[in-house]
Amino acid sequence: MITNGIPIFIYIMTFHIFLQARQNSTRYPDKILKKICGKTIFELIVERLKNINDSKIFLITGPKEKNSELIKKSIDCNIEYFSGNENNVLDRFYNAIKIFDSKKVIRITGDCPLIDYTLINSTQTIFNENNYDLINNYSPRTFPHGYDFEIFNSDIVKITWKKIMNTFSDKILFESSVIPPMKFILDSSFFSIHNISNVQNLSFLRLTLDYYEDFQLINKIFDKLYLKNPNFSSNDVISLLKSQSDLLKINQKFVKFNVSKLEKFIQTNSSHS
Repeated sequence: MITNGIPIFIYIMTFHIFLQARQNSTRYPDKILKKICGKTIFELIVERLKNINDSKIFLITGPKEKNSELIKKSIDCNIEYFSGNENNVLDRFYNAIKIFDSKKVIRITGDCPLIDYTLINSTQTIFNENNYDLINNYSPRTFPHGYDFEIFNSDIVKITWKKIMNTFSDKILFESSVIPPMKFILDSSFFSIHNISNVQNLSFLRLTLDYYEDFQLINKIFDKLYLKNPNFSSNDVISLLKSQSDLLKINQKFVKFNVSKLEKFIQTNSSHS
């Protein structure tokens, strides 16, 4: 690009972060707009995502009429958005990738206010230095539930969209079907998929946002860490939970796997605190 005879080089961010979120969550409606420390969950996630290297953030949401407040918040935060299919999230991602001309995508959901940006930064390096189509950190899960993300080449979404689309005789039926963006990709043997593992298996920790009790726990964590350091790390979170393990009882009833490990973690650390 040249302006007044002077060449101007525009750097295009390599990674596009797709923040997948909507207002009409079934289990906890409008959770993405709930406030902690005076900011919405959306704003807090965006703050953390801004620490990710070489990236640009996009909101990938459902229909405008159902997500107007979220879209307004996105505009207020100078975050570009794509409004697409409500149920067929694969179709939503496919069209967002076309609109934004995305090549490398990092997917984060609105369920993850505590997302570990340092882990994503290190995974970017792995992705860039290898020929994986997709890297994730939850299949199998060793990180806490609520730190989930994928990094992938956009071509795998295009390929998967076309393959699944061709199984439907009717486009309207395809667009109205509930099709998650990653399930068919992860289940496929066609792509090169890599999973990163945690040094310590902490899969029994529930730090995701699905229910009000999850919100209560996450609210407590932010209250204790955010004012000291808005960019607190996952190590800070784990240290807090070890020193105040009773906090994990707040949403314990929703832990479905490794319940005995969670109970042992609470009991062991309660006795040492």
